[in-house]
Amino acid sequence: HKCILAARSPVFLAQFFGPMKEKSLTNIKIKEMEAPVFKSLLHFIYHDSFPRFEEQKESKEEQDNQLMVRHLLAAADKYGLDRLKIMCEKNLADSLDTSKVVNLLSLADRHNCIYLKSICLKLLVTADIIGEVLETEEFQQMVKNDPLILKDLL
Repeated sequence: HKCILAARSPVFLAQFFGPMKEKSLTNIKIKEMEAPVFKSLLHFIYHDSFPRFEEQKESKEEQDNQLMVRHLLAAADKYGLDRLKIMCEKNLADSLDTSKVVNLLSLADRHNCIYLKSICLKLLVTADIIGEVLETEEFQQMVKNDPLILKDLL
């Protein structure tokens, strides 16, 4: 397994074969990620395809799938899986609506997702909701955490 993980991810390569302390270990613990997210990450590493989440029409389950994709995007960014990261961006962009735009813009900014960020910014402008969004608590928190995001809106 080490060779496959290392071949696909520069982070695993460094952990298993680089100067990092995990090099001599046969097992590593991944504490910062939920098991289903890691399972999806492994699916991508072994199959080079986007993991299938159960297609659900019900609102709660659909939200759970979107949350899973958000976590998977963060994991792909952390482990240097650029193709998976792009697939996650596309998946999130395809289901983007005005209720999700601030959260996804923040996520895109945090993980340097150029495509997703541009789609979010475009929606803000074309949907003519920027005035409403500027006053939301979510937006205020995002600006507080990263004031430079405002320059992208200009």
